[in-house]
Amino acid sequence: MPSAGNNCLDAAMGGLLPEIVLTNRLSGLQAPDWHEKLERQRGELAHQIAELSESALVRLVVDVVRLESRLKAGPPAAGTLTEIFEQYNLALTRGVASDQFLCWFESVN
Repeated sequence: MPSAGNNCLDAAMGGLLPEIVLTNRLSGLQAPDWHEKLERQRGELAHQIAELSESALVRLVVDVVRLESRLKAGPPAAGTLTEIFEQYNLALTRGVASDQFLCWFESVN
């Protein structure tokens, strides 16, 4: 990954965008509608979590109760955008992806 201040975005947008935008390396915050997309997927995520939690390995490795409670509660009402993104979006989507990988791993071994 190029260092901050040394990429195409800096060259094209330098002086036009605030430095905080040019140096942002947190993936995913570029899509301001991420919460709307996740809201549309809540039912499917709930189904996947319930199905994946049937695996003993998943229950051992992943905090399934936390995933379920995050999904039911929705995004936190307080906190910075980064904190809300990390606690709600990343925790859910990466948790489900981890569950899916563990189930696949369990099935081939």
